[in-house]
Amino acid sequence: MDDSKQGNGFSVAAMVLGICSIVFSCFFPVGLVTGVLGVFYAKKYSDMNSHKKNGMAMAGFVTGIIGTVLNGIQLVAFIIGILAGAASSTTTAFEVLEKFLSK
Repeated sequence: MDDSKQGNGFSVAAMVLGICSIVFSCFFPVGLVTGVLGVFYAKKYSDMNSHKKNGMAMAGFVTGIIGTVLNGIQLVAFIIGILAGAASSTTTAFEVLEKFLSK
């Protein structure tokens, strides 16, 4: 294989997956997985070709991190929303369960 093309597929995959992680950041598991894979492939490319830089691999790394952070923020907001909803409820889950079981 030509030295200039070695590992180029990893840089393309990193860029595509990184962009997809931002696009799909509103769908929690999909955006997170594509972001982590984008960062992984960018790192794999840089390990294989440490002597040269590639803009696509760098773009995949950066967009993968952005997508992963967006998904992390979404997960934290989701957990806070669940906890806030549970805290503002007038009855606890145990009271609802007790009422259901007593019937």
